[in-house]
Amino acid sequence: MFADQPISTMRTPPSNADYDGVEQWCRAVVKAGHPLLFSPTVFTDELDDASVKFNMPVESLHSFLRNIHLIHVKKNSHMLRNNVQAHVEDYVSGNMSILDMARAMNYPPYHVARTIVEHVANLTDGTGGAVSSSRNSGNKKAVTEAMREPWRKLGDPSVLKPEYQSSENHRSNTGDESLSPISRLATEVIEAMKSDPLYGPKQDRERHSVGLEHEEILEKALEA
Repeated sequence: MFADQPISTMRTPPSNADYDGVEQWCRAVVKAGHPLLFSPTVFTDELDDASVKFNMPVESLHSFLRNIHLIHVKKNSHMLRNNVQAHVEDYVSGNMSILDMARAMNYPPYHVARTIVEHVANLTDGTGGAVSSSRNSGNKKAVTEAMREPWRKLGDPSVLKPEYQSSENHRSNTGDESLSPISRLATEVIEAMKSDPLYGPKQDRERHSVGLEHEEILEKALEA
């Protein structure tokens, strides 16, 4: 979103910006699981409208919202962590797509996708050796690499553990057909990542490109 915007051109919020209104809006958006949290297009449109309403630059609103949403993510991580097997079963049976699960839980699609990958895929370590089931969820490097290149690391259905191979029988028609043929897992991971406006490799790169100084200012404003 801000990858091409130099840090020096970023505006600080004006003195008459409606900070209280912004905070209330952000908290309401997060609590409700607003559609903007699951669609970059809606995210952009809603932030543009809110920018005018609260007299605050879009990039400042983005940082406010992410900071408040991050609290929600940490507070509700147990929903994902404590019910992993149930979520895996929903995915494998075809009852829900990864994106549908994220919406139902009001949780970032990227994080839900990453958790599914951790548990259903046979990933490899840095040497190319298979990661055992007991270590798979803890091998952050292998999972991170898979999330960076899901079409390559997860595209072959054989990447799935034997007990989860049946999940490939429940392919949806919502994926990017230009990437076919790839596994259902890769298709749904890509769909989830494209739907997440706040988290994922792309967002990490964009945040890094604008530096941390701007977000530190906003965090102090939130704490004031």
